[in-house]
Amino acid sequence: MLPRKAGMHIVILLVISLSCSLIASGQRRRTQQTKEQISFGSETLIKRRVRIPQNVLNQLSDFEDGYLKRCQQDEYSRQQNIANHFAASALNINSDGQGDLIVQAQTQCFMGAHNTTFWIFAKVAQRLYPGYDMIFAKRADFLGILKSSTNGYRDIETASHTTLETYTTIWKFDGQNYQPRLCTIQGTTRKVVRVRCSPE
Repeated sequence: MLPRKAGMHIVILLVISLSCSLIASGQRRRTQQTKEQISFGSETLIKRRVRIPQNVLNQLSDFEDGYLKRCQQDEYSRQQNIANHFAASALNINSDGQGDLIVQAQTQCFMGAHNTTFWIFAKVAQRLYPGYDMIFAKRADFLGILKSSTNGYRDIETASHTTLETYTTIWKFDGQNYQPRLCTIQGTTRKVVRVRCSPE
């Protein structure tokens, strides 16, 4: 039979061990819940949608010389709330610790037959009026956020296709903007051919 003090020590150790296990389990669940979405498609729903800040909506309203305002004049495409034209998900596009956003078009204003427009906004806190800067805007069938990075910003892959070919582009950040750096075409033979990237 264990002495009373020794028994109490064992109980305390068991309680501490159980508490640590519960905390670790909770942390794992929170990590899984906040895991960012890195793959997007014109026919894929955005997961873990977040509210779009007004600063971002203002930039989307001005995009392409205010095309959204003209689109809102069409009775078939207008939305009571312009935020309904878009869906956003949180991600970390750079290493500054700020919460960045990817936005995907949800209505015909910025969507085609089998593609959609994607925007990426980097959160900027170190200035007089903190907000978001649009750092990427492209129309594609697919967009993926890659693990690799250039100049502190994660590389991006986009793909668009026709009936016969798929065009893929790897985008890298040059310090100010994303530039196309590796472009390929895959045809019906399934052979991937590197091609010259079109200037943006």
